[in-house]
Amino acid sequence: MAWRLTITHRSTSAQAGTPDELRRPAPRYGGGPAGKPRKTFEGTPEYVAPELLEAYDAAPARNSSADPMRAAATFASDVYSLAVLANEVASGKAPYEGAERPDAQLQTVIETTYTTPALCRAVVAGRRPDLADPCGRSVFPQLVESAWAADAAARPTARSFAESLVDLGEAHYGNCLGEEIHFLKGAFEPTWRRKHLDVLFLVPERLGHELPPPPPPPLPELSAAQIARLDALGRARSGGPRRRGHGVELAPGPRESMEDTAAAAEWGASACYVVVDGHGGAEAAEVVVDLLPRLIGAELLAGGTDDAAVRAALHRAFLRGDEACRPAKGGACVVVALLLGDDLFVSSAGDCRAILDRDGDETWTWSRACPASPDAAQGPFAGGVVALSRDHRPSDAAEAVCVTAVGGRVFTLPGEAEPRVAHRSGKGGVRITRALGDADYPGVIPDPHIVGPVRLLGRDATLTLVTDGVSDRLSDDAVAQILRDTCPEPHLGPKALLVAALDAGADDNVCALVVYLNRHP
Repeated sequence: MAWRLTITHRSTSAQAGTPDELRRPAPRYGGGPAGKPRKTFEGTPEYVAPELLEAYDAAPARNSSADPMRAAATFASDVYSLAVLANEVASGKAPYEGAERPDAQLQTVIETTYTTPALCRAVVAGRRPDLADPCGRSVFPQLVESAWAADAAARPTARSFAESLVDLGEAHYGNCLGEEIHFLKGAFEPTWRRKHLDVLFLVPERLGHELPPPPPPPLPELSAAQIARLDALGRARSGGPRRRGHGVELAPGPRESMEDTAAAAEWGASACYVVVDGHGGAEAAEVVVDLLPRLIGAELLAGGTDDAAVRAALHRAFLRGDEACRPAKGGACVVVALLLGDDLFVSSAGDCRAILDRDGDETWTWSRACPASPDAAQGPFAGGVVALSRDHRPSDAAEAVCVTAVGGRVFTLPGEAEPRVAHRSGKGGVRITRALGDADYPGVIPDPHIVGPVRLLGRDATLTLVTDGVSDRLSDDAVAQILRDTCPEPHLGPKALLVAALDAGADDNVCALVVYLNRHP
């Protein structure tokens, strides 16, 4: 089996670091028209194998389909680059640094440094960087010379070259009585054991228990039969037809990157609405928003139908979502609203927020004649505007206790008032105690806070899910009032919330998803 080690040059993008001389086509790298060629030079010339330089030179300059270097690239050309890089590390200087040549065209004995085109010609003709010999026994130079041989077929494989480097380090410096060895003392400071080569080249038969488990198969979309069962689950909890609608709006705000996202999955009389606020990148948030509605649907169908079973299904879905996005970069705060007929369940981890307005403006609620829900008059869900989530932050004493109980650490940076949960490395931290992902924060847990069921009736107006970019600037009452003052069209309400949050000085991404619970029939 052939093993390939891809070399990262100083510039990995086409033409990003290519000298001007090589952007102009010319016979044998000299002269020619001033127009930019359609063929491209890829890589940093000092590290490029001679056969690739020849392929570039031989390709027609104006052939729009030409990608001569990519077409000529082989495993052996990567080994050449690896040898140049190894020699650079061992010598401590860039290849051809300070190299000079006698230029016959000048008809003088004056030596001059290489221009890039002249260096390319010299490499094709056999010129190589000055060899380093850190061991003083000519072993390393012989190894490097074999790897940058002009005949590509004579070069060793990447794995053979790497193994020879390890052998050389062990022979010259010993294995340090079981401690990690250093390649070429003072040069290859990243320390490696021989077993690391198996990880580098992904040799399954040698990795044994160190082989990472294969990723789980992607969760399929819910089938039509599953959606029909979820619809039936919602109809069993419905007190009558409801005309509902939802809208979502999101914006980066003053940030350059966008880490907020949202999704809605509607299954007849049932529906699942998700708002996600990513941190440390958008990767975890994208995994969560794609996967969580399907996980919730699957878990609902796998368990019972009573309230406790629904809450347990939400909890399992959050834990499965956490497992799925742990390999991803960063983490994600999540709030989920699950509607099963007229029963509402809210599940949240982090500082995204769910706000229920139980008494909207009389000009657009479905019917002021509808009786209020019994739990709207008394109990935890009573009142006009009800918060159905809580912010999970280390400033909450109970949440701080949870952090330390699982091995995390809470600290406060100088000049800050709000504490953070520490990163595994001890450098930096996050201001939330619950989220999905966040493998690098031992104190952050995925267990959600679950509320419900909340029984909805005709006077309930809106259910709003927002990220902290909105909730940090607008109170729950302000959110409800803005929606009451805005035309009850799904595409208008969320937009009005974002405008208000940004006008109030939001310094984060902003996202709002509004569910209109009772619209005019």
